[in-house]
Amino acid sequence: MVPKGWPKTDTPDAEMAGVEAYEEAGVRGSVNPDPVGSFHLEKRIGPGTVMECVATVYALEVSGLDPEFPESGQRQIGWFSPAEAAAKVASPELSDLLTRFEP
Repeated sequence: MVPKGWPKTDTPDAEMAGVEAYEEAGVRGSVNPDPVGSFHLEKRIGPGTVMECVATVYALEVSGLDPEFPESGQRQIGWFSPAEAAAKVASPELSDLLTRFEP
């Protein structure tokens, strides 16, 4: 899966994507403000509660990785080509987006 979060009214979506990439994977870099695409998902928002969401995906050019980050104890990090990632994700929409992505 890709890092996801909630939008904030005072922060551009692309900037929030960079914040989520750091919090969930320790990734630092420059986010392209133009979205790569979007996909639908169900996001758990509490015990037994699921919300239908649309996630907008942004490309981030990685300039560094922090070994310690806010969610480091909750995540297993892996690096894959877009084609490899497309084969690993459960969402057909995200898989299609990754297949079409050209870094």
